[in-house]
Parts: sequence; structure tokens; C-alpha cells
Amino acid sequence: MQNFIHTKSKHIFNYYHQEFRHSSIMPPRSRNRSKSPKCHLLALPREIRDEIHRYVQWSRGSRKPDNTIRPFVLTIFQQAERQEEGHPEARFRPDDEDLLILGRTCEQLYHESNQIFYGENTFIFFHTWGLYCYLYMIGAEKRAYIRQIYCSFLGDERVAAFQLLGECKALKHLTIEVNRMTMYGSRKPQKDLMTAKGVGALRKIRGMENLVVDVVDSVNFYTRNHEQLSRPTPERYFKLEDVQEFEKLLTEEMNMKEEAPKQVLDRSSKKIVLKPKPKSSKPAKVSKTQAVHSGRVKKSRISSTKK
Repeated sequence: MQNFIHTKSKHIFNYYHQEFRHSSIMPPRSRNRSKSPKCHLLALPREIRDEIHRYVQWSRGSRKPDNTIRPFVLTIFQQAERQEEGHPEARFRPDDEDLLILGRTCEQLYHESNQIFYGENTFIFFHTWGLYCYLYMIGAEKRAYIRQIYCSFLGDERVAAFQLLGECKALKHLTIEVNRMTMYGSRKPQKDLMTAKGVGALRKIRGMENLVVDVVDSVNFYTRNHEQLSRPTPERYFKLEDVQEFEKLLTEEMNMKEEAPKQVLDRSSKKIVLKPKPKSSKPAKVSKTQAVHSGRVKKSRISSTKK
């Protein structure tokens, strides 16, 4: 999977990145606003417009009643690749383009539609690679609307995924699922979540005010609701107290205030500011051995010039 994004499909990744960002294309701003037709939906109160957005988004496609969105990034890449290769039956139209079609009406409805879609749905990712690709493709504006994410802590691009996750400042509920695959490629001990690959980037996230973090231990992401099945409950990989401690630590760290960026020196300026020496500093003492050596060096230089 990692080779998929780093070879030929790196070009597809950038291509889809541009297409997806404009999946609900914001109407171009006309120079002569008086001639542009008015959007009659704006005459309605905001509450009614929001209900219309929800109705349009839910009525198109098969959506579950729990407001969950599962972006299958790999499938979307394959569809985009077929489109670029000129396949006769290929038609690049991700689900989100249909769901956000009302946003094509005008600029205000564009922002309102994004706020409803990204703010009221829970986005579920089966690995950190999918989380990274999706957050990167939708762009900073739409990332700022996301409020709920459920992601399994496994796969590639963990550091990059968690860095983009830190830009989702409206995030209110983050569920992280851990299992045996979380510790792949990590340092020993294998059951210490603090040593999991990519956990450093996750713990650097700050400024998530009132964020609720849930850490769920499960044997398999696809069978997390195994309690509803008739078969016996499988054994958990991590100890319950370790998972709870990891959850508490992430909650405290992510709710901390974001640190102010450090000042960066301007290398373009050629001025060099010398720091004055403190008055209390004493002159350096020269030892006798240093004086003898320096005298010998001077004598050798004088003798060489005479020759």
C-alpha cells in the first residue's frame, strides 16, 4: 500500500487532491454582482437552510442513521486513475460531490453545506494512511469543520496523519482504536503504547479545547462490535489499566494550550549583533606553558625569515 502512493499513484494522489477540494465547486465571483442571479434559498432562515442541507445530503446515496462516513481512499484513487487513463466507462464523481451539490449554488451555501457535512458526521478510517490522505485532500478549510473522527491506530504515514489531525481545531470527539497491529515496527516492549510508532506526533497535538479522547482496545477493527455476536469474546491485547492511562494522558496533553511559535532569525539580513560581555567577567589567564610555546613559535618564525 505504501508503494502505491509513492510511485505512479503519487501523480494520481495530487490529481485527486485538486479534484476533491473542488468536489462541491464554489461558484466564481462575478465582477458585476448586480447581474448575477440571486439565490432565493438565502431568504430563508438559517435553521431552515440547515435542514435543507441535511435532507439533500442524507437523501443522496445510502447513508447510515448513525451519521458515519467511511472514506475508502484506495478505491477513490483507483477510480481517479481510470478517469485519467481515459477509460470509456470511468466517471470521476466521488460520493461527497453528490452530497455537497447544494454548495454549487452560491458562496454562502457552499460554506454552510461544508459545515453541516464535516461538522455533523463521524469520519471513520481503518488505518492512519487513509486518515492522512483524506485530511490532506480536503484542505485546511474543510479540516477546520471536522468534529468527530474514529481511526484505527495502524498502518503507514502515522506522523503525517497526526500532524494534519492537529489542524482539526474544531474536533470534539476523537476515538483511537488500538490492537496488536498498532505495535508493528515499534520499539520494545511490544505492549507499551508509549513506544508505538508515531505516538510522538500524536502527543504533540495541542489546543484541542474540550476534546474527548476515547482509546478502544480491540482484536480486529472490523469486528469491534463482537459483543453482539454469539461467539466468545476474544482476549484483548493490552491491559485495561494501560489503555486507560494512555487515554488519560492523550486527553490532558491535547487539551493543553498551543505553544506560541518560536522566533526564527532572519538569515536574509546581513547585520551581525555581537553580545556584549558581562562586566563581571575576568580576563583570561595565560599559563606559563602557553607563554613558552608561543615564544618558541615566534622564534621559529623569525629564524625562518632570516634564512
